[in-house]
Amino acid sequence: MSGGRLAQAARRGPLRLSFAAVAPLPSLAAINRLPSSVRPPSLDVTRSSAAARHGLCLGTPRRLASAGTFAARGGDLSPCVRPLSDEPVSAQPHLPISSLPVSAFFAARRRCQAPRRAASSGEFMTVIVVANPKGGVGKSTLSTNLAGYFAAQGAWVALADLDRQQSAHAWLDLRPAGLPAIETWALDPDSPSKPPRGLEYAIVDTPAGLHGNRMNVALEFADKVIVPLQPSMFDILATQQFLERLASEKAVKKGAIKVGIVGMRVDARTRSADQLHRFVEGLDLPVLGYLRDTQNYVQLAAHGLTLWDVAKSRVDKDLEQWGPIVEWAQQ
Repeated sequence: MSGGRLAQAARRGPLRLSFAAVAPLPSLAAINRLPSSVRPPSLDVTRSSAAARHGLCLGTPRRLASAGTFAARGGDLSPCVRPLSDEPVSAQPHLPISSLPVSAFFAARRRCQAPRRAASSGEFMTVIVVANPKGGVGKSTLSTNLAGYFAAQGAWVALADLDRQQSAHAWLDLRPAGLPAIETWALDPDSPSKPPRGLEYAIVDTPAGLHGNRMNVALEFADKVIVPLQPSMFDILATQQFLERLASEKAVKKGAIKVGIVGMRVDARTRSADQLHRFVEGLDLPVLGYLRDTQNYVQLAAHGLTLWDVAKSRVDKDLEQWGPIVEWAQQ
């Protein structure tokens, strides 16, 4: 289908575009010479779970970078254009790459990290599990903000919730439309499903009292485990057995699963922070960083937001503390 034909179809109503990676991307200069006729204001490209199983469904042109899974890895785009009713626009709805407004994909490609391992679905992604058997230590705060970071970088990320309360998914329901997309992954411990095809990152929020089958499912998928821990003796003692089990896991010993600790609601200059550091040194586990006690997380969570969804000037101190955490998460 030509660019003009696409523009005509777009004027009749919203379209759905699905993509598959098939060949090297053309040069950025070639992409920037695309005709404006294929970028009508009425062009609205949406996601659908069915299409996601076969390729990639994207948002409007300015949202392309937030969902550039295949393009972020490299690959030409062979798009299939259909109205939202799924009635085909033409019998051969394939567009040449020169007719597509896809320059935003290059921004996604620059920002996204290379995948680290092959997931069971056959795609490449990194699974980060946020776990601590003690409740109230900030697991959901870490999970949602970590997912928000990757989404803001243009990666295709999903948030999975092993917690029966489904607090992370409840947070997603509050998330305003128009923000970088975060998918959901239904990770039932009794019958765990494969992650959505094409994911780059999956963040798994876990419940208090994590053990047994839920623990096994979390570690089965994990590439990395982040343990949020408050630097009080009560929290340390309650988490000690869990940390010792993690350190004794074969996958952890062999380096297949990386484990890191984040001090929550703490001032790194205090004695309690030193106490936490001395404790984990005996387990040979790194402390990734310390997050201060602030109402920013509470206020943002109440509106489905993360640190990366608001003005930097409002949360600059918190963003600075997250630096080493997200750096480790992407290694």
